[in-house]
Amino acid sequence: MSSYYLNFRPTTVSGEGLFKIKLANPGSDFKNQARPAIDMEELNSGLYVLRRLAVALEAGYLGVGSVVNPSNRIFPGGDWGVRRAAGGRTPAAGIISGSTIADIKQSTAKVLVTTITDSLNALIEDVPELPMTQVAGISSTLVLMATYQQKPSLDETDQKAIFGSAYIPADTSIKDVIKKEQEKELQEGKDRITAQLTAQGASNQVIEKSLADYEKYYVNEYFDTHVKEALWKHRASIGENIQEMLDQCLVLGLDVPDSLTKENINDANAKLVLQAWMEAFNNAMEVEPALGGSKEVIDSVLKMIPFAKPDANLSAEDISSIYTQAALPSPEVMDYYLTRQDAGVCKGEVVKAFQQATQNLQSVRSNVEEQIKELEVKKTSFLQAQASLESMLEGVKRLSDNKDFTSVRLTSVMECYAGLMALSQIAGVLEDEGLTLITKYVNQFLQLNNANTDQTLAHVISYMVAYCEVAESTMASTISDENTVIQKVRNKWTELTKQKFFSSFNSTMPSEEELKKNYITNKNSVYQANFGNFVDNVITRNLNLSDAVTKAQSMLTEFQGKATEYLSKFQQEINELNRTYDTLDPAKASFNTSTGSTPSLRAQAVDSWIDSTSLGSAFIHLILNTQIPKQENFLNPLIQEVNFNNVAANAVNDLLSITNNFSTSSVYYNLSSYLVESKEGENLFCGDFFEFIGALAKEHEYIVRDINSCYRAEAFGEALLARVEALAQGHKVTDAQANSMRTQANLYLSFIRIIVEQLAVLDSLLRSLNYEVEKKDNNYDKDKYKITGPTDWISTLASLEGYAANGFDNASPSGGLGPMHTLVQTDQHDYLTQSQTQQLNLQNQMTNIQQEWTLVSTSMQVLNGILSHLAAEIYSN
Repeated sequence: MSSYYLNFRPTTVSGEGLFKIKLANPGSDFKNQARPAIDMEELNSGLYVLRRLAVALEAGYLGVGSVVNPSNRIFPGGDWGVRRAAGGRTPAAGIISGSTIADIKQSTAKVLVTTITDSLNALIEDVPELPMTQVAGISSTLVLMATYQQKPSLDETDQKAIFGSAYIPADTSIKDVIKKEQEKELQEGKDRITAQLTAQGASNQVIEKSLADYEKYYVNEYFDTHVKEALWKHRASIGENIQEMLDQCLVLGLDVPDSLTKENINDANAKLVLQAWMEAFNNAMEVEPALGGSKEVIDSVLKMIPFAKPDANLSAEDISSIYTQAALPSPEVMDYYLTRQDAGVCKGEVVKAFQQATQNLQSVRSNVEEQIKELEVKKTSFLQAQASLESMLEGVKRLSDNKDFTSVRLTSVMECYAGLMALSQIAGVLEDEGLTLITKYVNQFLQLNNANTDQTLAHVISYMVAYCEVAESTMASTISDENTVIQKVRNKWTELTKQKFFSSFNSTMPSEEELKKNYITNKNSVYQANFGNFVDNVITRNLNLSDAVTKAQSMLTEFQGKATEYLSKFQQEINELNRTYDTLDPAKASFNTSTGSTPSLRAQAVDSWIDSTSLGSAFIHLILNTQIPKQENFLNPLIQEVNFNNVAANAVNDLLSITNNFSTSSVYYNLSSYLVESKEGENLFCGDFFEFIGALAKEHEYIVRDINSCYRAEAFGEALLARVEALAQGHKVTDAQANSMRTQANLYLSFIRIIVEQLAVLDSLLRSLNYEVEKKDNNYDKDKYKITGPTDWISTLASLEGYAANGFDNASPSGGLGPMHTLVQTDQHDYLTQSQTQQLNLQNQMTNIQQEWTLVSTSMQVLNGILSHLAAEIYSN
């Protein structure tokens, strides 16, 4: 490593040394390590060369002439020799046209027959100093063209022969004739040189090398003086036909896809490079028609145009051939016919196409990565739905096995309702196939029936829905009209049946008489939920679900098998996308892959371009077309991650502020514990009666407070979903990020609605209790009191308090105030941590880019110094 590199190495910390942090969120799997967008080693090496060149110029031992000359690869020189032809002298031999590549090629071949004939005859006349008919290929070509003049159509063999004759004669063939015709003059010159060198005491080796150099010099001078201009005009005549053929092929239109996908990216990139090459050389031949008469260009055009068919489906072999030809012809051919500037412009377009192809790969690769993330989110959503449905199917057996216990019987039905609500909420983010699978088994589940009646589980769950609505609507409101309660149930049903999986509940709503009898009761002229009648007469122990249990277990086994199969297909798709993601790595692209010591096709094209352009142009292209897009590709995903995590963190933070009180719910929902400890006999409790009254009132107060918080959180969740949709439609978040937030928002809403169910049923039980101070001998005993309530009320109260605080034991999602707070708090912490991490990564990346641009700026200053020094010396002379 040079001392210059060490001295100018940026002193700030490089992004390459950053630690890696793996993000857990499936929608935020950005590889958060700052990466240098500019190749620091390359630029440091280039800067070192520029510095040395500047020092050499300043020292005065490197002259301007050694920098500005035709063969120098640093700055372009002027035109040398006969650089441009005025155009072919031969009259137009015909019009080239056709509706297909094959037609255009045949039309060109027909025109070339006349052009070759006329142009070769003109070449013979224009070079009287040489017997041009003795040049290899000229006479035989004229004879061959004469035979083709008589043919009405030309087959593939004929066309191949005609195009093969288009670049006759070769420079070497002409020079062989020059050596033969000028043999005497050449020998005289060699004799003089031999005599001079012998007199000077030169060795035989030096003499032989000098004679070879003299012969080459003599032949080249003779060629340039007597032949080159005429030969250039001949090739220009041929080139005009080749250029017209290429132009007509371009007119047909290459079908380059506008939208890039993982399926068409390889085809699209090859067509992009093909189109760029054809347009670049079409323009180059307009500038210098003689270029089209060279063997290398004719061969390349003939190999390229078959792939220019509209709607062409390119094979891997075709694509490889396009990339191979795109690196041709060599810089020597380009420099022979074109000025350095024109050659640089021509090859520069091809280099840009290769760079665009690289960026296309990266873009599609990023899309594939997003598809993987989106599938992971959908897979997670299906797993949530699977857990909900499995808990419902398993709940049938629990309900059947424990039907004699009020608390278990009630809980099992509540859990089924909770599972159905969760499935309805998450249905919108499931993939179609997964939703179809879930829907099939939900419908079968709802049709499971009670053998003793015509009841199905859809009826049983609808009873729970109706009761929850009665309990919820009367818990915080004083309603003195029974019809008002019934109307609220009807309104609930209208809203409910619009939701997924509840559409079949139209016919399961309890009748008005049933609602009045078993769902609603009047206590102290205020209507409330009738907990006792509901659990004893509606959710009755007379359920006979033996057949339903068998069917549910069979359905569960069958569903688990189908779900495993579906998830396996899901995973196969993810694995396939991961393989596609690897194959789309730009570094592994066929045009970017080197073989042994052979550089990649793109590298060959770049080298060819650099050999044909100036250092300044190469430098500008490097910055504008390579490094800036690289930096953009690095920064855009990172900025998008920062924005997404900020939005998510802020949203969840607002939700957390609403649910903060939920964290201590297990502490204040404990009336059952208090009563169990003070129980003395059946329905008899010891302790201060008014202390019990205060504890009961306090629990009512907590229920009202928490259920109001749930209403606020529900409104916030709905608003969050609407905001996510707006962000997705505005393309401010990726599909994976949007689906991730949809899934989480729907999970929040499921939790909240289950908690409302839990709190409403708990409140209805508390309201159903009757309590009074114990009397003995018509005297009140202040230390004892009696509480009566529905069947098994104290164990049911303990269960319902536990569910309200900690969630259901078997449902998924479980609901519960505590789990809800934990879920929101965890998500808020994750998003906040990710946001801070990504902001740190962005800061580090920007620091790294700043170092890179500092190096670029230094390079440009050195380059400016070189150019200023050269200009001063040139104009001073």
